[in-house]
Amino acid sequence: MENTIKKIALAFTSAVLLALPTAGSMPSNAEAKADARYTFREVYYAEPTAGITSVSINYSYSRMGVSAPHLTTLNRNPGLTTACSARQLFFNCQGSTGKNIKPIKGPFFSISAFANTPTSLKNVTSSATGYIDRTFVENSIVDFGPFLVGDINNDKTINNIDFNIMITGLYSYYITNADFKTSVRIEGVSYPIYKFDIDGNGVVNINDKTMLTNYLSGNLQKFAK
Repeated sequence: MENTIKKIALAFTSAVLLALPTAGSMPSNAEAKADARYTFREVYYAEPTAGITSVSINYSYSRMGVSAPHLTTLNRNPGLTTACSARQLFFNCQGSTGKNIKPIKGPFFSISAFANTPTSLKNVTSSATGYIDRTFVENSIVDFGPFLVGDINNDKTINNIDFNIMITGLYSYYITNADFKTSVRIEGVSYPIYKFDIDGNGVVNINDKTMLTNYLSGNLQKFAK
């Protein structure tokens, strides 16, 4: 999926408490099964030159065949406070920060979910807003995803083709930093570098190759983040 810049301002006035309904209140087989194999991830990235000091986000998706969201603060976490709720048909997450002394830069937050199939994640809505003090800054946040983790070539499958691309990126192009703004061109095809970051820690290295190997061999059921 191509990167999309979210420009919708949020009116975020209160946190939403985590309130997942009981199993009896949910439609049969609504959410992801325990053996769900597919992981989707979405990453929020603050433009380094924007100088924003606070952010707010809003994210929702259909819960049919998809797990509750996993929220991960990244290495440039600006103190984002988040909460999620499960409605009858969808999950919704909201979050905001207080005013930061230093500008918020780079990837600062990700949302991931497990799914029954590589096409289960549907009806996604996402918006993110950056501010300097209370002033909205247009185009200050980029939303990367949602993308299927491990599917480097974006064909909705995770297989040896993705593994071979990973090997080429690591050992022929020496990818190390999961830069969210650049791509690598391999045999005439451009691949976003962040797709090589399987474990979602912002670095591309042998650990990502090992995780993908374990997944393809069946020793790893799903990706942790």
